[in-house]
Amino acid sequence: MSAVSVANGLVASEGDKNWRIDTAKEWSGAAQQIEGLAVDGDFVISAKWTDGKATELSILSRSGGECRIAYSSIGKAIITDSSGNEVKVTRDGNDQIHFASAVGETYTFKTIK
Repeated sequence: MSAVSVANGLVASEGDKNWRIDTAKEWSGAAQQIEGLAVDGDFVISAKWTDGKATELSILSRSGGECRIAYSSIGKAIITDSSGNEVKVTRDGNDQIHFASAVGETYTFKTIK
């Protein structure tokens, strides 16, 4: 499987600055990870997952603006900026969130279940 195939399977664009993350169970077994995956909207994703479930996720915003993410139970995640401050997000149900991002800021997602 090519790197492009993996990237397309992991992150599906749903418009500018809107994307869905899918850590497929088919990629189970040992922990998996990606670093520095550029996605639509000028964001860069790094993630780790085990048995199809994200265990770590960070997003770098290269140009700021609204960041929208869909992922199973992402609404329960705690998001912090690079200074450790909790970021205010709008939760659209349990599986979608969005928040205003700042240029050059990295956001870390914790407690992803």
